[in-house]
Amino acid sequence: MKLITHSGTFHCDDVLSTAMLKLIYPTAEVIRTRDEEIIKTGDIVYDVGRIYDVKTNRYDHHQRGFTKTFSDKYTNLCSSAGLVYMEFHEQLFLIFNLKRDNEFYERIYNEVYEEYFLGVDSVDNGVIHTSNYRIRSICEVVASFNIYDDEEKQSKRFLQAVELITIDLSNYLTKKIYFYLNDVTNLINLIKKSDNILISDNWVDKNDVVVYEKECNKDIKYIVLNKENKRIYAVPVSKDSFESKVPLKKEWRGLAGEELRKVSGIESAIFVHASGFTGGAVELDDALKMCNISLNDLSKENSI
Repeated sequence: MKLITHSGTFHCDDVLSTAMLKLIYPTAEVIRTRDEEIIKTGDIVYDVGRIYDVKTNRYDHHQRGFTKTFSDKYTNLCSSAGLVYMEFHEQLFLIFNLKRDNEFYERIYNEVYEEYFLGVDSVDNGVIHTSNYRIRSICEVVASFNIYDDEEKQSKRFLQAVELITIDLSNYLTKKIYFYLNDVTNLINLIKKSDNILISDNWVDKNDVVVYEKECNKDIKYIVLNKENKRIYAVPVSKDSFESKVPLKKEWRGLAGEELRKVSGIESAIFVHASGFTGGAVELDDALKMCNISLNDLSKENSI
């Protein structure tokens, strides 16, 4: 099996495509070239060759007239990463024990594209994400592996970048698929039987609550983890937001230990974060009391 992509400067899309394909075909040979005769010999060719043709396993996006997007939902064109993902996702997911007949398969397929591949496709096609601050992206991390004066060293750097992205992609898919195979049904049941406060003996991701509470017609304000110390998390207003629906009580924020217990009157209170997005108590009743007092405080503010 020959996997062929271009030589020279590499980007996140060809690195990510290689990482995927090497997970699926671990013994495959990776060849980096722009020689058209060698390119013709490839079993799978991506990000080079100026051809997009699934039947012959050609996945380039640089040619004139290319218009492929992941779905009608998106206007951003695919890079080689999106194209390879679209064609090989079933084989990729099988490595992580996700089969096509899983009830959440299409949801996972779409979420993985939006969360992991869309950004890579967009950057490679020159679509710039704007905000009032910069987060170092996976594409920038890959770009930093490039050197420009020695093709032999460059090929080694390419494989190093592939190794890094393989680890990251594997970690991401392991966590994502495990959630859907093992945790999602329990989370939905917890949300359905909860009102303002969701109590769980196991870890619950705030972002997952934001997604599934809407589908359950619920409006969860807090998550309380019922472990040795009871940890409180305020649910954000939207997925990945830093703004909480109802932060813990303003007068408690930034306090801990005896000072917090004195101000709050809650005997086992441990701390409240300065922003109010999280806090904790030793006893479950006290953790719930912290949530309910904060909720009542907000109700009083809104009624003024």
